Amino acid sequence: MNWVARRLDGRMHYGWVTVGVVFLVLLAAAGTRATPSVMMLPLEHQFGWSRGTISLAISINLVLYGLAGPFAAAAMQRCGVRPIVLAAIATLAAGVAMAAMMTRPWQMVLV
Repeated sequence: MNWVARRLDGRMHYGWVTVGVVFLVLLAAAGTRATPSVMMLPLEHQFGWSRGTISLAISINLVLYGLAGPFAAAAMQRCGVRPIVLAAIATLAAGVAMAAMMTRPWQMVLV
Protein backbone atom coordinates (compact mmCIF):
# COMPACT_ATOMS: atom_id res chain seq x y z
CA MET A 1 0.00 0.00 0.00
CA ASN A 2 3.00 2.31 0.19
CA TRP A 3 2.85 2.84 -3.58
CA VAL A 4 -0.69 4.16 -3.15
CA ALA A 5 0.50 6.59 -0.49
CA ARG A 6 3.37 7.80 -2.71
CA ARG A 7 1.07 8.16 -5.70
CA LEU A 8 -1.48 10.19 -3.73
CA ASP A 9 1.16 12.26 -1.94
CA GLY A 10 -0.15 15.80 -1.73
CA ARG A 11 -3.27 15.19 -3.79
CA MET A 12 -5.56 13.31 -1.48
CA HIS A 13 -5.43 12.22 2.13
CA TYR A 14 -4.56 8.51 2.46
CA GLY A 15 -7.48 8.04 4.84
CA TRP A 16 -9.86 8.29 1.88
CA VAL A 17 -8.22 5.25 0.31
CA THR A 18 -8.88 3.36 3.55
CA VAL A 19 -12.50 4.52 3.55
CA GLY A 20 -12.88 3.34 -0.05
CA VAL A 21 -11.39 -0.09 0.64
CA VAL A 22 -13.52 -0.56 3.77
CA PHE A 23 -16.61 0.48 1.79
CA LEU A 24 -15.90 -2.11 -0.90
CA VAL A 25 -15.27 -4.86 1.66
CA LEU A 26 -18.48 -4.05 3.54
CA LEU A 27 -20.38 -3.94 0.25
CA ALA A 28 -19.08 -7.40 -0.68
CA ALA A 29 -19.92 -8.75 2.79
CA ALA A 30 -23.45 -7.29 2.66
CA GLY A 31 -23.97 -8.77 -0.79
CA THR A 32 -22.81 -12.15 0.45
CA ARG A 33 -25.14 -11.89 3.46
CA ALA A 34 -28.13 -11.07 1.21
CA THR A 35 -27.53 -13.87 -1.30
CA PRO A 36 -29.37 -16.69 0.55
CA SER A 37 -32.64 -14.76 0.57
CA VAL A 38 -32.43 -14.32 -3.21
CA MET A 39 -31.47 -17.96 -3.66
CA MET A 40 -34.32 -19.33 -1.48
CA LEU A 41 -36.39 -20.78 -4.35
CA PRO A 42 -33.42 -22.24 -6.27
CA LEU A 43 -32.18 -23.91 -3.06
CA GLU A 44 -35.65 -25.36 -2.45
CA HIS A 45 -35.86 -26.77 -5.96
CA GLN A 46 -32.27 -27.98 -6.26
CA PHE A 47 -31.89 -29.71 -2.90
CA GLY A 48 -35.50 -30.24 -1.82
CA TRP A 49 -34.97 -28.32 1.43
CA SER A 50 -37.90 -26.59 3.09
CA ARG A 51 -38.01 -22.83 3.60
CA GLY A 52 -37.88 -23.42 7.34
CA THR A 53 -34.63 -25.36 7.04
CA ILE A 54 -33.06 -22.72 4.83
CA SER A 55 -34.28 -19.90 7.09
CA LEU A 56 -32.95 -21.65 10.19
CA ALA A 57 -29.52 -22.04 8.59
CA ILE A 58 -29.50 -18.37 7.57
CA SER A 59 -30.63 -17.32 11.07
CA ILE A 60 -27.89 -19.31 12.79
CA ASN A 61 -25.37 -17.86 10.33
CA LEU A 62 -26.46 -14.30 11.13
CA VAL A 63 -26.34 -14.92 14.89
CA LEU A 64 -22.80 -16.31 14.59
CA TYR A 65 -21.87 -13.34 12.37
CA GLY A 66 -23.14 -10.93 15.02
CA LEU A 67 -21.48 -12.75 17.90
CA ALA A 68 -18.12 -12.63 16.10
CA GLY A 69 -18.09 -8.81 16.16
CA PRO A 70 -16.75 -8.29 19.71
CA PHE A 71 -14.07 -10.92 19.17
CA ALA A 72 -13.06 -9.31 15.88
CA ALA A 73 -12.80 -5.94 17.61
CA ALA A 74 -10.62 -7.42 20.36
CA ALA A 75 -8.42 -9.11 17.75
CA MET A 76 -8.08 -5.79 15.89
CA GLN A 77 -6.93 -4.08 19.07
CA ARG A 78 -4.42 -6.82 19.78
CA CYS A 79 -3.06 -7.57 16.28
CA GLY A 80 -3.98 -4.48 14.29
CA VAL A 81 -6.69 -3.79 11.75
CA ARG A 82 -4.84 -4.81 8.58
CA PRO A 83 -4.12 -8.48 9.42
CA ILE A 84 -7.61 -9.05 10.80
CA VAL A 85 -9.33 -7.45 7.80
CA LEU A 86 -7.14 -9.49 5.43
CA ALA A 87 -8.02 -12.67 7.34
CA ALA A 88 -11.72 -11.72 7.21
CA ILE A 89 -11.57 -11.13 3.46
CA ALA A 90 -9.78 -14.46 2.94
CA THR A 91 -12.37 -16.25 5.09
CA LEU A 92 -15.21 -14.59 3.19
CA ALA A 93 -13.68 -15.60 -0.15
CA ALA A 94 -13.17 -19.18 1.03
CA GLY A 95 -16.75 -19.38 2.27
CA VAL A 96 -18.14 -18.07 -1.00
CA ALA A 97 -15.95 -20.50 -2.96
CA MET A 98 -17.06 -23.44 -0.81
CA ALA A 99 -20.72 -22.49 -1.22
CA ALA A 100 -20.58 -24.00 -4.69
CA MET A 101 -19.84 -27.39 -3.08
CA MET A 102 -22.66 -27.18 -0.52
CA THR A 103 -24.94 -30.25 -0.35
CA ARG A 104 -26.37 -30.22 3.20
CA PRO A 105 -28.31 -27.54 5.11
CA TRP A 106 -25.78 -27.37 7.97
CA GLN A 107 -23.11 -26.31 5.47
CA MET A 108 -25.16 -23.22 4.73
CA VAL A 109 -24.56 -22.08 8.31
CA LEU A 110 -20.84 -21.83 7.58
CA VAL A 111 -21.23 -19.81 4.38
